[in-house]
Amino acid sequence: VIEYFTDNDPQKQVAQIAEKVMRRVDAVICFPVNSKEIEQSVTQCNRAGIPFISLNRASSGEVTATVKSDDYQAGHDLGLFTAFYFLKHGFKGKILHLQGDFGDLNAVQRSEGFEETVRQWPNLEVVYQEQCYWNAERAREVTERALQECPEINAIFAESDEMAQAAFQVLKKLGRLFPIGHPEHVLLMGVHGNKFALDAIRKGFYSATAEQMLWEQGCKVVELAVEAVNGNLERGIHIEMP
Repeated sequence: VIEYFTDNDPQKQVAQIAEKVMRRVDAVICFPVNSKEIEQSVTQCNRAGIPFISLNRASSGEVTATVKSDDYQAGHDLGLFTAFYFLKHGFKGKILHLQGDFGDLNAVQRSEGFEETVRQWPNLEVVYQEQCYWNAERAREVTERALQECPEINAIFAESDEMAQAAFQVLKKLGRLFPIGHPEHVLLMGVHGNKFALDAIRKGFYSATAEQMLWEQGCKVVELAVEAVNGNLERGIHIEMP
């Protein structure tokens, strides 16, 4: 197994895969940094007859297989959670939406799932939204600016728990971090189910997260890669885990 780290740089990832192709690896399993930019790598693998398996994010182009989470459903579920929370408490939700990177289909689908659901509920309104490109520092800056311009914000949906953690730190800094049940609690939600989110949920300061089943996805892509190398896998398989 040859493992590379991309440092979240799509061009670095493309160069790494080009090297793998030159070394005639048997298969490529890729967690794409950018769904669109990785298409050139997919094309390169196809020309060389090397199976390309996309992990956790869909890749543009004709991939051998994709295994990912249902990102639209994650956004939809958190939208419903938000609606029911404010319905229960009898006031309107004013939402800050920290978006990922629209070059990434995961971000597009999470945004669509959340915002299409929110629009169906008159007790919810997205009052501020901005792309943060999965960057925690950018999410911190956007959260600070949004809370200054729209102090009525009482809910934050971040498309990753890492960005939600940055928003959590801003709330704490501004003296607006209160536990669930407090009248001034700011609803805070993310996606992934990482350690920070689960610990904060247990302590009552974080409202919800949508789990990404990365262990199961990792096991499945290895299984599919072995099948592809042995010639036993039909191309174009797309698996979305709950």
